[in-house]
Amino acid sequence: SEEQRIKQKQEEIKSKDIIIQNPAVAPKLDSQVTQPSARPLPSPPGFVEGTRYVALFDYTARTADDLTFNTGDVLEVLDSSTGEWWIARAVTGISANTKGYIPANYVAPVESIDAEP
Repeated sequence: SEEQRIKQKQEEIKSKDIIIQNPAVAPKLDSQVTQPSARPLPSPPGFVEGTRYVALFDYTARTADDLTFNTGDVLEVLDSSTGEWWIARAVTGISANTKGYIPANYVAPVESIDAEP
């Protein structure tokens, strides 16, 4: 009868271990494990090497290692690990394409509110 056939089918199903895995959370086989990509890691919050800054004030070099710049010049900071004096390259202005030390408190990130006129 139909009822017996249904019961028999249900018993068959109960007796089998059925495992359904979500492929999004299932463990990957060694052959499926992907290696990290060659792209660089995202930069940490805060200073990013090569970040562009705008000069808030004029600065005249006091030593041969300093960089002279005027208000509004764009500077690319190359190293901020030296504390109050950063190493930068002038992108625009009177010292364009020149590297030297700049006083950190004379500049602000281009995208910051402090850089607004």
